[in-house]
Amino acid sequence: IGAGVGAVAGGGAGNYVASKKKQYATEQARLDSVRQDVKNDNLRVAQMINITERVIDKNKTELQNMRRMVAAGTKKRSDMNALLAKVSGHRDSVNKSISGLKNRKTQYFQASSSNSNSNAETRAEISKLNNQISSLERQVQQFDKILEVNRIS
Repeated sequence: IGAGVGAVAGGGAGNYVASKKKQYATEQARLDSVRQDVKNDNLRVAQMINITERVIDKNKTELQNMRRMVAAGTKKRSDMNALLAKVSGHRDSVNKSISGLKNRKTQYFQASSSNSNSNAETRAEISKLNNQISSLERQVQQFDKILEVNRIS
């Protein structure tokens, strides 16, 4: 799930800011570059949100079916536990991506610390990224819920 966003995680905020300052001679060029980076991340995260939603729906269906089969005796508890582990891995992947995105958001914020008018556009993109991170966090809560509902004691 998080492979598309995993590359987004990158190094520390200071490294990103220093790199941008080194790459671009003017503040405007640097801000334009940062804004484009945030826009690109927003596109990738939007795709990840859509994919994760489909994965959640698929996992719900798989778990419901597995629960019925375990109850009917056609599948073993170990099969259910393996499926739960897979779903848990999906949740962990999204959590890892969230962590990386939060680091990137900090980098973007620090790199766009000027007060220019074009900075407002960058801050709007950062705000959009923050909203998308919140969406991913809600998806993690959905994973938690379906994992809890389907645990077999």
